[in-house]
Amino acid sequence: QAICLGNAIVAVPIAYSNATIAVSPVLPTGLELTTHGTGKDTIKGTPIDIQPATDYTITATSVSGCASKAVTFKLTVNDTVKLQATELAQVICLGNAITAVPVEYSNATLSVNPALPAGLVLTSHHDGKDSIKGTPTAFQSATDYTITAASVSGCASKAVTFRLTVNPTYAVPDARMVCTNELPYTWNGVVFTGAGTQATTLTTVNGCDSVVTMTLTVGDYARATINRDICQGESFSFGGKDLTVTGIYHDTIVRGGTLCDSITELRLTVKDTVKLN
Repeated sequence: QAICLGNAIVAVPIAYSNATIAVSPVLPTGLELTTHGTGKDTIKGTPIDIQPATDYTITATSVSGCASKAVTFKLTVNDTVKLQATELAQVICLGNAITAVPVEYSNATLSVNPALPAGLVLTSHHDGKDSIKGTPTAFQSATDYTITAASVSGCASKAVTFRLTVNPTYAVPDARMVCTNELPYTWNGVVFTGAGTQATTLTTVNGCDSVVTMTLTVGDYARATINRDICQGESFSFGGKDLTVTGIYHDTIVRGGTLCDSITELRLTVKDTVKLN
């Protein structure tokens, strides 16, 4: 049998008759020969030290001194792989690189399951000091990646888990129209003094920056001027009122929606009537 340190051997059953069992050399620490004296004994246990392939000769000797033909139990105990890693839990924003995850191991080959996301790589130098690094190309919810190291003897390390969350960032377009009387126009701390496009960076609830781009259109008032003369005693209807006094009057029509208000100016002159005697 060839096992990894820390694992129990597969029990070795021994059947014999009218004899005493002996094993040479002495079994390694952690293994024992259970002798029931019933003709069915067993070698079992868990070795506590690594060892190269070693032959253990098992013989059965009767009370008359007659020995059986020996059988050989060969045992190899391979060392387990030591694996260490740090920076194993990371939450980043899309577009940012992760903090490199250093992985240290000995005499083994590394593997990661499931496969790392696009943009991340495991740099394998085969010198016992590798790393996971790079910049993810897509956002993802928290995902666990299991890192293991396996030796040529098949002994694997205890797995370590790298958990990665990639939160999204956003590029958001926005467009608005204002009228000239609304200038300067302030939007998210950005001041527009006229039509144009400006961007600002906002922080989402998950702490990632998002860029919002505002395109502002400025509309002008529709203006009109009316000059009107009337005679004293007459009136002129304007803006819902009947006017009888010389003056300058304004009427604003509120357009709403995407239209700016229109303003009409009336210059009204009331002339004296001619007196005839």
